[in-house]
Amino acid sequence: MAALEIPCPQCGKKLRLPDRALLGRKGRCGKCGHKFIMHEPPATHFAEAPDAGNGLQFEFAGADEDPDPGADKTLLGISARYIPDEPMGREPAPTRAAAPEAAPLPRFDEQAFPDVLLESGSDDDGDAVANLRRRRQQIQRRRLIVIGVSAVVLIAVGVGLYVGLSGKPKANLAKKGSATRARAIEEGDAESPAEPRKPAAASSDKPADAITLKLVPEGAKIVIHLRPAELWRKTDSAEEFRACLGPLGVWLESALKTQCLLEPANIEEALFALIPASREAFDVAVVVRAKGDLKRSDLIDKFNGELVDKPRSHYIGADRAWMVFDNRTFASAPASMAQSMIESADSPPITSDGVQALLSMTDRKRHFTLVCDLEDVRLGVKTLAPDNAQKLLEGIVDFFGDDVETVAWSLQLGEADTGQTLQSDIKVRNRLSRSPQKLQADLKKKLSDLPEEVLSIVRMTHPKKIGEKKIVGRYPIMTKIVERSTHFDTGHRLVSLKVDLPERAGPNLALGTLLTWNQTTLPDFGSAPSVAPAVAGAKSKLPDKIADRLKKKITVDFRREPLQNAIGFISEETGVEFKLDGPGMKLAGVTQNEAQIFQMEGVPATAVLHKILIENTKNKLVLIVDEEKKTALVTSVDKASAGNLTPFPLEPAPNK
Repeated sequence: MAALEIPCPQCGKKLRLPDRALLGRKGRCGKCGHKFIMHEPPATHFAEAPDAGNGLQFEFAGADEDPDPGADKTLLGISARYIPDEPMGREPAPTRAAAPEAAPLPRFDEQAFPDVLLESGSDDDGDAVANLRRRRQQIQRRRLIVIGVSAVVLIAVGVGLYVGLSGKPKANLAKKGSATRARAIEEGDAESPAEPRKPAAASSDKPADAITLKLVPEGAKIVIHLRPAELWRKTDSAEEFRACLGPLGVWLESALKTQCLLEPANIEEALFALIPASREAFDVAVVVRAKGDLKRSDLIDKFNGELVDKPRSHYIGADRAWMVFDNRTFASAPASMAQSMIESADSPPITSDGVQALLSMTDRKRHFTLVCDLEDVRLGVKTLAPDNAQKLLEGIVDFFGDDVETVAWSLQLGEADTGQTLQSDIKVRNRLSRSPQKLQADLKKKLSDLPEEVLSIVRMTHPKKIGEKKIVGRYPIMTKIVERSTHFDTGHRLVSLKVDLPERAGPNLALGTLLTWNQTTLPDFGSAPSVAPAVAGAKSKLPDKIADRLKKKITVDFRREPLQNAIGFISEETGVEFKLDGPGMKLAGVTQNEAQIFQMEGVPATAVLHKILIENTKNKLVLIVDEEKKTALVTSVDKASAGNLTPFPLEPAPNK
């Protein structure tokens, strides 16, 4: 089906729509940025007019009569065509008349129809009932697929960047996204056309193998790319990570088997593309690349479709179309999008400028990648997420705000055997209403507020098991460490947020997010004050003296944790403000990134500090406490001696 072209009412540039079902949605002109509701353009035709003396005759006939026939007119999006002076075999053009406005496409609501619409007694009646039931099954199946695919997004959020994106997952902390949000361009805030184009933040290390939309029908607005074979390897790190996902990991494995027709361990790459079918609903296309050559006969049996030879061999089933591209790659899409899927095998499909721009910056070698237009996610919250996860998804969208057009997030899990760290990379494409520099400041502020918001959530949880209490109680400090480890950068229409954490962060964040989110879905969430272990030292109950605060017993589990993060954890646990004297520490040959690898349970904070500052550095660092300013300084022994500063006494953990 040919794409429908909608002219921008502001500048006349045409927007191509791959599907008429998108009519009625809000569009944005890629040339002038004007937002408008997309309606089918009125019927137009060319009528004959007197010869102008150059062999070209044309007259524009629109949907409405021109109220000012003498006014100057500019024909936007209409090109003149040659008409002979004496047209042969052609009737005179009809007089201009108002063309009837196209009726909006009806929206099917399966709840609005009874099981039997017509009285029985004719074959037509039976066909109508069968068609209705088939349509209901298709809608239900499509919804299950969409929920399944979008749950992959929620799982990934739990892996690493819920801490950086989720905002407020509970009802009274998550603002409701609005489908009609718009804001005026702030004076002096938008990027000026004359402003020098700064290269993208990551242009210097642009990946050689970016994700593409080959074999995907036109109009994809949400793209999810996974490498299941690597996530399902039989290694300690991979198995531990899947175990930390709990029931979500079990569900994900089942969903991959169903949608990709292969075992996860045999799938090298899986790409899911969500294509808007209406204002709030999505169709799903899938592209699968196997680790090895596939047996084509077994694959075709699973398609359960009829072979169609032209224009390229593919299979059409009751609901889905399938195409085998090569010995390792096949694709699937709704049957109605078969033609578009086939065409995309040879030429890139149409998508938004934002999705296309950020896709070019992706790396298909990453374990997980998500690219999406934020407005489509905002509109589709109710169909993208199950009921108990909709507030979480709304919180993610609201974290980015109205000034973000498109988001790309990639994640690489850590590997203990190779020393690979956990790497998270978010790229945000700003709207013209907000410059990258100001959007970066906005996101920094939101990210800095996140740990406190997570802490308020944890205070309202009621974990029944001791193990869950400890993990949920540590979750706020996990978010604090991620916030401190996030590095920002900007480019032309780009803000990037990069996080590099030890390998242990992957399973810890996955399990912490899963258990904390599960607590927010329970009936007793927020019903009564509850203090988790990590929040027992709330500031309102802190001792006045730092010496007394450091007597608090804490539990730590540092696995290659940087020194600065380990001190930050102690700060959150005790309420003591620590300062690291970087230059002074360098004099002793100690950096703030010194890895801390040890565990302690139920010991005074002074014992943990003794382990970090004295034992692990061989007496090179000391702690200087200022009771008046309520601060604690970490510096070198030589620097303290030169300044006549008295070290605070630190005792090792008592032998048990």
